[in-house]
Amino acid sequence: MSPALAGALADLQPVHTRHPARALATLAGASLAYVALLMVGRAAWLGGSTLRPDLPHLPVWYVAGVGGAWAVGFAALLGIAILPRRGQVMPNAHRALVAALAGMLALTAIGLALAQTAEGSKVPRDTAELVRVSWPCVAAGLLVALVPLAGGLIALRRAVPMGARALGATLGAAGGALGGFALHLHCAWATPLHVGFAHGLPIALAALIGALLAPAVLEP
Repeated sequence: MSPALAGALADLQPVHTRHPARALATLAGASLAYVALLMVGRAAWLGGSTLRPDLPHLPVWYVAGVGGAWAVGFAALLGIAILPRRGQVMPNAHRALVAALAGMLALTAIGLALAQTAEGSKVPRDTAELVRVSWPCVAAGLLVALVPLAGGLIALRRAVPMGARALGATLGAAGGALGGFALHLHCAWATPLHVGFAHGLPIALAALIGALLAPAVLEP
């Protein structure tokens, strides 16, 4: 054995294997804690409750069912982006991208079709007010999406030789779905156009951001 080879072998370090399930659980927990911190912080800063005032008056099926759809969308998309299928080493990028697109369309359609108003709900007077009140929700949804997106990129960093953009888009879509869940609990503007587009748009925007950032972070 040559001295150069012997020196190279002596410098070898143990390989740090990935633990996708652990990474998923940690990231999901951190993301939910981040949402709670944002909502509690907003309430402490501005005073009052951060929950929407019409929440007690809305149908239970709507609060639980639509809220559950946002939460399931977040968990499912995050899991598809992080966890490989049984017998595989890496997540399936094609399956992740299909899931991201399907989730975005389904959650937007749910908002458009099922939006409910009740005592305490807010309804825009005209198109100008609809646009004015929608942008803060889009910004808030993107703010919530930052932690799932950034954490997912860190969890998969330098480990995705192919399909980085698809996985980045899926991580962003998962973060946008979590943003929609937070807005479902917070925002009392309750018309279908607002709920469908202002709460759904962060999914598409966060997915686009994830797709743009992913190659630089995920590819070896």
